[in-house]
Amino acid sequence: NANGTKLPDRFSVMVQGVVRKDGILDLQLNIPKRGAVNVAIYDVTGRILQSQSRMLDAGYHQMSFKLDAPSGVYFVRAEYGNKKLIRKFMVVR
Repeated sequence: NANGTKLPDRFSVMVQGVVRKDGILDLQLNIPKRGAVNVAIYDVTGRILQSQSRMLDAGYHQMSFKLDAPSGVYFVRAEYGNKKLIRKFMVVR
């Protein structure tokens, strides 16, 4: 791009470790071209706890969620174009 930063060549989502004690889940989203991104947080029963939708430019983005959830396993589902990615993470209280 114009400032010399290499743009991602594919859509990816990374969970930044486990949820912190303050309940914040940080995600890194790599977006190859401008587009709509939908991200949802699910518990193990498939219930949606939170979701966010954004139009993001190509590049590297952070997205955070404040979770008031007990310790356990949870899932992030991210959709961009025709791609869907699921990542597992833990809440430790």
